[in-house]
Amino acid sequence: MLQTENPQDRFMNLHIEFVEQFKSINSDMKTLYAMPHKFIEENASAIDQFLANESIPGAPESFDRSVKGVKDFVYQLEDFKYQTMELFFEHRAYSDKCAAYLKKSQELRKSSMGIKSTAMLNGLTEELIALRFGLNRIREKGSEMMIQLSAIQGKWKTIKTN
Repeated sequence: MLQTENPQDRFMNLHIEFVEQFKSINSDMKTLYAMPHKFIEENASAIDQFLANESIPGAPESFDRSVKGVKDFVYQLEDFKYQTMELFFEHRAYSDKCAAYLKKSQELRKSSMGIKSTAMLNGLTEELIALRFGLNRIREKGSEMMIQLSAIQGKWKTIKTN
């Protein structure tokens, strides 16, 4: 016969998974947040050179198109940077919620009632599930941002070779 998990064990298992998920997502967000800055730092002089050459009088039409392509690329890169910042702020808000949850969880475990109170345990479990869902959404957005950054880097390689 299949034995069902009691609420206290279920909560503790979810809590342990949450802590690992939270650590992993924090690490991923730190890496993602640094990537646009690193890319700009590595390529700023080349981008600046392309844009400085824009003001050359009498430049051929093909040169004007390539400068326009570089400008479009810079706008895409700036947009990506702002999207990364938005994701970072969203992550920070979730981190604050997670910290509040962890504090409540710790206080409940230390209290005389412990986590044996079914109502408290259910409320904390619901909060934990909602936090995990939100963190998964942040992870998904982070993965999409990584794909977007790869595309931007590919465009830059194309621009540089042309």
